[in-house]
Amino acid sequence: MKKKEFLKHSQLSIGYPGNLDFEYSHFSDFLNYRINNIGCPFSDGSHRINSKKIEQKCIAWFAKLYKLKKYRGYITTGGSEGNLYGLFMARQLYPNATILFSEDSHYSVFKAANILKIPYITIPSNKNGEINYKEFEQQVTKQKGTDIILNLNIGTTMKGAIDNIDILCDILNQSTSRYYIHADAALSGGFLPFIEKAPKINFKKYPIDSLSISGHKFIGSPIPYGIVIIRKKHTDSVSNQYIEYIGCNDLTILGSRSGLAALFLWDAIKKRKNQFATEISVCINNARYLHKQLKKRLYHPFLNEYSITVFFDKPSLAICKKWQLAIQGNLVHIVVMQHVSIDKIDQFLEDLNKHS
Repeated sequence: MKKKEFLKHSQLSIGYPGNLDFEYSHFSDFLNYRINNIGCPFSDGSHRINSKKIEQKCIAWFAKLYKLKKYRGYITTGGSEGNLYGLFMARQLYPNATILFSEDSHYSVFKAANILKIPYITIPSNKNGEINYKEFEQQVTKQKGTDIILNLNIGTTMKGAIDNIDILCDILNQSTSRYYIHADAALSGGFLPFIEKAPKINFKKYPIDSLSISGHKFIGSPIPYGIVIIRKKHTDSVSNQYIEYIGCNDLTILGSRSGLAALFLWDAIKKRKNQFATEISVCINNARYLHKQLKKRLYHPFLNEYSITVFFDKPSLAICKKWQLAIQGNLVHIVVMQHVSIDKIDQFLEDLNKHS
């Protein structure tokens, strides 16, 4: 594939969450090194060509952002691995538990349940993508006496809906004291803390056990990666075997991890942490503009509060293919990231008018 093809497709990428407005060319010299953060990020180990010290800073920054004092975690390959890790740790702590998650959960949650061979129950969703709380309560009541793992959606994949943790915790506490909450915050976890009135999903206020975020979404990166954080007491209670071959222990899923991802992430945090609030404010305003314009064109758009994901009636296949729109049944969505400007939205709308 030629460079011009990447450029062409990047200019027409509005259907999937991923900030394409980034610049890391100053790290080009680091491409001459194999930077492998293998094993525990809190131990150098025998393989010394790593960026684990930087990885530790990244994890600490997110732990502080989400009010978690005693933490562990690492930089993953993306939100899917973070979900797998969170549910793996849940199963280690509660080996006989059942996973409950909404039908709007990311497909990686279904996949993780199958990989880990954990029984699961899919809960119907409301029209906006939020979990149906009445259905959830009925299922929790049926499971009374059974350990429960809840996959909490902090911004669903297709519709950007946020499950209400207050309601869900109230329901759980009425039936059991033995539950584990994993928060899938792949996209929204990167920006919700920077929206003044948004729900404050944090470990201090709520009994969240682990949380997964995708770094290549809101922050942006040429390498897909993610961040998972977890309460330290959980990793302390699980067998933590020393691996002689790598000179440290390893509670990660895949072992080897990209050291470049840690460098990209810390660089973005240092340079843009004071700009994140402005960035998400622009994205939200642009999403509202798109929603308004689609409403005028009778595409029945919907935009959840504190979301930048606008979902609407599926247009022609030609439009879907050209603009790389994510399709689910009769719906598509556009995720209004930093690179999806008003001008780009207008280009899309012009195309939409031509194919109507």
